[in-house]
Amino acid sequence: MQTIPEKEIARLLHLAELSLDYVSLKEEFNGLTELAAGITGTRISHINLIGAFHI
Repeated sequence: MQTIPEKEIARLLHLAELSLDYVSLKEEFNGLTELAAGITGTRISHINLIGAFHI
């Protein structure tokens, strides 16, 4: 069985503490992905906030 690095546990806890409502933040996330695409010079971009739901 693999162990989870301590920094990963802290990251997951911090993300959970934010209690983000992804539905209500849709426009903000769209703006962030547009900004990321502009910075990187790509047509599209994708941002993932990976939590503990699938561990």
